[in-house]
Amino acid sequence: MTTTTTNNSSNNSDRQKQSDRNRQNQTTTKSTKTTVVGRNPWGIIRGFSKFLFTMGLGAMMLLNCQPWLELATQIAGQIRIIPFLDSLILIPYLGGWIQWLAVNGARILGLLLWFSVQLIEIIPMVAKDPQIVAMWVERWDGKEFRVRGDGSSADQLKTIFNQFPTEWFASLAQYRAAAYAIEFLVCFLRFPPYEGGVEAIVADFPNFDPSLILWWQLALFLMTMFGFEVGLRLILRLWQGIRYLR
Repeated sequence: MTTTTTNNSSNNSDRQKQSDRNRQNQTTTKSTKTTVVGRNPWGIIRGFSKFLFTMGLGAMMLLNCQPWLELATQIAGQIRIIPFLDSLILIPYLGGWIQWLAVNGARILGLLLWFSVQLIEIIPMVAKDPQIVAMWVERWDGKEFRVRGDGSSADQLKTIFNQFPTEWFASLAQYRAAAYAIEFLVCFLRFPPYEGGVEAIVADFPNFDPSLILWWQLALFLMTMFGFEVGLRLILRLWQGIRYLR
């Protein structure tokens, strides 16, 4: 009798374990089906689009860097002597890094030049962000000096102080125009869209021969000049719009 009871208990326990396993398998299958069925196809498309856009923006960045890297190479070629470089290389632990910086100095300089110019071109647009402008208004409101109009030195200083925010925004626009002019020159020297290069352009000016125009070079020039910035501007505008709506 005892043996029979023990066997029945063992069988009941085995059946219970098997039932629990079946329920667990059914739950896992349902959750897997729910995950597969509930996966949003638009989310996949959106993620893939972001990936492609990021890759394209990275390609534009590399293309945009090329003229500045070549300019830095030209600048580095004029630096023939670096003081104390032989001694600095011998410094333990730091010598290897110093040597690496000396070897890759032209590339680092090119990236720094590229980054500086892009930053000067983009800052004016970022500075016009509604939240930044609102911050300026909030912090500047009520801080203006009252100008008496007597032409004194104190009045002139007060006027300079009161006009600082608007002049600051205007100076950003001026720096941006100068950065565009410099970038135009650098990109034009790297991708001259005319057969024979800059020398031929100067020689044929103003009677250019349309058959000598290098259209692919012109396309590369325009992409190098505007491609990266247009993509970055699009991202900033979308980010500003989404943040403003929230």
